[in-house]
Amino acid sequence: MENVSIYITHDNGQFFDNAEKFLRGNGKIIPFIVGRKNIFRTDSLTREIKQIFKQMNPQDYLLFSGNGVISSFVTALVYSEFQKVKILLWDNRTQNYVEEILDFDK
Repeated sequence: MENVSIYITHDNGQFFDNAEKFLRGNGKIIPFIVGRKNIFRTDSLTREIKQIFKQMNPQDYLLFSGNGVISSFVTALVYSEFQKVKILLWDNRTQNYVEEILDFDK
């Protein structure tokens, strides 16, 4: 069984227990950014995001959380590398995450 992890765009103290069912093998929940960050320091922010990205694989999920600028940076990087992004979206109606694939080539 391949490992499938969930990458959180910006962990600012929320709980992601409902997303754990998407983990496979030895997959983990891994944040790109933790806590408060100065979004106007794009050079250091980008360096930090790229460092975590080195661990990511195409089968891993992206879960949007926190600051929209950080989510945009992460999404752009993942899409440029893998040409698609597997995302987990929160559905308020069902109170669960739903898997979607962002693919601009379709």
